[in-house]
Amino acid sequence: MRLLSQLHEGPLLKEMDESEREAVLGRLHDSNAVVARFLALPMLVFAGLLLWISLKRSEAGLLESSWVYTALAFSHAVYALGVLPSLALWAGDRLRKQQQRLTLKVHICVMSGGLLLMAVLGIIERGGLVLLAVALLVGNLMYQVPLKPRLAFNAVAFMACGFVVFLTARPEEHIPALVRSTEFIALVIVITVVGGLHNRQRLMSFLAEHRMTQIAMIDALTGVSSRRRLDTVLQTELAAVARGRDLTVILLDVDRFKSVNDRFGHDVGDDVLRALARVLQQGARLTDVIGRWGGEEFMVVCTGTMAGEAAQLAERLAQALRSTPVAVVGKVTASFGVAQAVPGEMPRQLVERADRALYQAKHAGRDRVIVDLSSVAVAA
Repeated sequence: MRLLSQLHEGPLLKEMDESEREAVLGRLHDSNAVVARFLALPMLVFAGLLLWISLKRSEAGLLESSWVYTALAFSHAVYALGVLPSLALWAGDRLRKQQQRLTLKVHICVMSGGLLLMAVLGIIERGGLVLLAVALLVGNLMYQVPLKPRLAFNAVAFMACGFVVFLTARPEEHIPALVRSTEFIALVIVITVVGGLHNRQRLMSFLAEHRMTQIAMIDALTGVSSRRRLDTVLQTELAAVARGRDLTVILLDVDRFKSVNDRFGHDVGDDVLRALARVLQQGARLTDVIGRWGGEEFMVVCTGTMAGEAAQLAERLAQALRSTPVAVVGKVTASFGVAQAVPGEMPRQLVERADRALYQAKHAGRDRVIVDLSSVAVAA
């Protein structure tokens, strides 16, 4: 039971929230798509080789009956038709999730049946059997399907094909057929256990990476976006500016923050930063991205916004900060610099202009908003 729980992805997925589950399964899908594209051509070549061998054996009279030849041709066709189209469609990301699952069910059932039929009839050697079992494993693990349905699909295919073979085989062939089918099923079980453990390990690895990325994207002290996420957002939004979308950045700095640290200590300084972050989160719009740029500097990335509207938002944020006293310190203010992006501008250039406007606000007496007029003129 413990081994089964280690193979089963369901409990692990249930522990994740919706965003984590979507991100992890998305990473798993992308990873599997790479494998699918890599395996598509070798699988086509291998299926063609098997069919060519079958034809040669038929010409040489090595096949005992038309029934055996028909079963062999069917199993090869199952291999080619069950694997290649599903891999090609799925790797190209042209199937919806429901279609992927349906394709998987058909693929696993027909491929399992075909491989088992080949094994029971003794058509392939053990070396080829290993290759085909690995191919079956690829089909089992290629899609995001839980362990129990996956095992159920294989079990049904094994029993159905085994029943048909024993009904059609001569009595003296029952024992050899049973031995060969047992070898095949044992091989598939071993590989499925190893593959299942590997699949769960991949999920855990992707989940750990996702959580580490999320941690890196959040500022630990204030809970707003980190500098890293702000850099990513600026890169993305500036690319949209080149296509005609507006973007404005608000850069703000706590006034006389050094004196707060010197007088009250760094713990109180941290309280001031957390209070400022709360004001920004409560006063900004849902489409704005709020982050800590560094030290006592914060940034608000206003997407789809021109400088005038962003300046009004900055004024509201400045007023909200004045009206929110911080314990021990009392009234806290900040200076704001506003700069609107222009097409072809790099993130560093945009931030430098906002920083110059912030510098002007500091020298003009602090607790005010200054707009970089050069960007407004270019935008106009």
